[in-house]
Amino acid sequence: MVSAREPLLRVEDLVVTFRNPRGAEVQAVSGVSFDLAAGETLGLVGESGCGKSTTARAIMRLLRPSGGQITFNGISIGDMSARQLRRLRPGFQMVAQDPAAAVNPLRTVRKIIEEPLRVWQRDAQAGWDGQVSAMLDAVGLDPDVVANRRPHELSGGQLQRVCVARAIMLRPKLLVADEPIASLDVSIQAQILNLLLDLREQLGLAMLLIAHDLAAVRAVSDRVAVMYLGKLCEVGPVADIYRSPAHPYTQALLASVPRMSQRGTVPAQLRGDVPSPLAPPSGCRFRTRCPLATDLCAQEEPAIREVAPGRLAACHYVTGRPAGGRAAED
Repeated sequence: MVSAREPLLRVEDLVVTFRNPRGAEVQAVSGVSFDLAAGETLGLVGESGCGKSTTARAIMRLLRPSGGQITFNGISIGDMSARQLRRLRPGFQMVAQDPAAAVNPLRTVRKIIEEPLRVWQRDAQAGWDGQVSAMLDAVGLDPDVVANRRPHELSGGQLQRVCVARAIMLRPKLLVADEPIASLDVSIQAQILNLLLDLREQLGLAMLLIAHDLAAVRAVSDRVAVMYLGKLCEVGPVADIYRSPAHPYTQALLASVPRMSQRGTVPAQLRGDVPSPLAPPSGCRFRTRCPLATDLCAQEEPAIREVAPGRLAACHYVTGRPAGGRAAED
């Protein structure tokens, strides 16, 4: 599952397993694979609970994967010790969903943003103030106004900008953004998305954007990966997937986005409920909600395969016929 350019990040057959209080295993991520090239943005979308954030946390090594490989800049990091991993940390950083929970409420904005410089002893301390001011300018905040404020004195959008500034302070190559606009007002969401776009152009950042807002993903991503119950359903260029989704789940997901018509907003809905990850369906995990499901879908799990140039999907009936038939035309 390789992108057009040499990958900066490669995830191969990633598995993350948890145990619930009763000792039962829950496989939150089940064999996920994708690549991310330098300077590319990959949007990872799916319903709540599908494993998007767990995938992000595993890539950041905030939790240890149960299986698979994670390679960053040619180095395997999945099995690294904390000490080994620490040396690579400046190269990949994360923006969390809740900015208020991601900062120390007692520190000023200046102290929050200069923390990476302090931890890594980058440059002389006398120059930190200038770097902090320049970074605040880069994310659209006035240093004279906000540098000495504390988190509770900022709006949600301002605080998320502070978190972005801290994340890019060491000029990372990869930024993992886990629902970076989910907790913000709609008017602020566009500002944060535009900020991420600008930073990608200025710094050459590769970004993994985790989101459930399909419009936001479309606006900033080069490719999209669609996830359902711990597995990838479809991967491909954003324009192709939004114009002609191949997988039935992708089709249903995009159809569920409200659209305005002369009669008002008419949302489509996925039928049924998401199965429990404690006991996922046999075969294709989407089959219990899929209009194309047959006995084959219950008996055999579909492998993710190329259905068009640059397009991958995991469905026996992606063209309305079993795998091996002619791919659908876009």
